[in-house]
Amino acid sequence: MVSSATSLLQDIGFEHQPSFYLSRVLISEPSGALYTCSLFNFLHMFDLFRNVGHRVCQYGFLLKLLLFCFFFTDLNLLDWNAQNSVAIALDASVCIWSTEHCRLMCEIHMNSNSKYASSIAWIKDGSCLAVGTSDGEVQLWDIETRKRLRNMCGHTSVVGALSWNNHILSSGSRLGFIHHYDVRMAHHHIGSLRHTKSISGLKWSPDGCRLASGSSDGILNIWPNDPNTTFRCRPLQSMVHPTAVKAMDWCPWQSEIVAVGGGMTDGVVRVWDINNGNCLRSTETKSQICSLLWLACSKEIVTGHGLPKNQIVRWDFHSLTRKAEIKGLLPKTLSPISTVCAF
Repeated sequence: MVSSATSLLQDIGFEHQPSFYLSRVLISEPSGALYTCSLFNFLHMFDLFRNVGHRVCQYGFLLKLLLFCFFFTDLNLLDWNAQNSVAIALDASVCIWSTEHCRLMCEIHMNSNSKYASSIAWIKDGSCLAVGTSDGEVQLWDIETRKRLRNMCGHTSVVGALSWNNHILSSGSRLGFIHHYDVRMAHHHIGSLRHTKSISGLKWSPDGCRLASGSSDGILNIWPNDPNTTFRCRPLQSMVHPTAVKAMDWCPWQSEIVAVGGGMTDGVVRVWDINNGNCLRSTETKSQICSLLWLACSKEIVTGHGLPKNQIVRWDFHSLTRKAEIKGLLPKTLSPISTVCAF
């Protein structure tokens, strides 16, 4: 499989070794297990190769997978739900993978040659999947019936981030707009917020009282739960970072704490108190931080990294000292990251 993947990557014009094309995504499933996904994990997950040396993809979307899952790092293209199903956006389709049965459950298609799925988010309970698109739509899909429930318009650019808060769905676009939709209502658009730059991350706090939004110019804004707000609304707090704010997560046991991981030229983990906007603690990782999660059971932070080491690191929350590290690929190796760790 390694030789097949290497050969195919070279044939389609990718010059680096497959180790270069590591996923920038760390996924947490509801039971608390952590998964890190590389290019090879996805190739294996979808059984793309019929046999070694075969250069025809079984599902015909390897190029889409490469272009949209791995290189569009400002988008949010994977999500995991309470039923242990993983949704992966690939061009104008979304694939639903069952982790319990290790198989592709279904695909949903937008039937369009002019737009692609640019973000996805499962509702907390149920089979409803929100899909943001490149032309500014937010679609709701019932995965069990594979039917689109509705289209919600409002954006005029790529919708790169989505976050649910019960029946309220918040969406962020590349023009810096955040729209709130009440999915129960016919007139769904109930409020809006704005950054000056592209929205790279959105996340409602576990208690639903605050919304954290990150932008490409390094601004992390904390907003109150007031979906009917207008553009005149000012954030409760604004914290400035050297790079885009995408890798962020709320502390599950302290609702006023949020952690952010710095990008390529930063590599710093910062823990913020949103009550006063103070940075409680920080630590250098000397590596691009691509994802960040809290572990409630052990009161730790886990970071997933890109260049130069592609590692996963566990941090003690109180001291931000490194407790464990799972190293990724060395530059010249062909061994894939395929790690499953339960903490």
